Amino acid sequence: MKFIFVTTCKPFDGEYSWKQEQSIKSWVRLEGIEKKIIIVGNDAGVKDICQKYDLIHHPNIKTFHNVPYIVDMLEVAYSHADDNDIIIWTNSDMIYFNDFIETVKAFRKEYTQKDFM
Repeated sequence: MKFIFVTTCKPFDGEYSWKQEQSIKSWVRLEGIEKKIIIVGNDAGVKDICQKYDLIHHPNIKTFHNVPYIVDMLEVAYSHADDNDIIIWTNSDMIYFNDFIETVKAFRKEYTQKDFM
């Protein structure tokens, strides 16, 4: 099981640059789970931040007034996922700690897919 984080970022300039990078670093540092981090979009600095932290950059995605369609973002995430993986669509300024990983694992253990059908 992997966690697949998918997000889009504001341009990496000004106040958003620092906030977004701190959040991305928190995801990279999560322990106890295999993960992939995907950033979609072509805003300033996105390619550089992906290279800096060895993230997956998906620059070409359909947008509406420069905002990516969520369905297209999720299709990108699913293309990197296996059946047992967990996809996390998140804002680029969310900081996650390891208790998040443990909470999701506990939820998954308690509730299987059959419980929701």
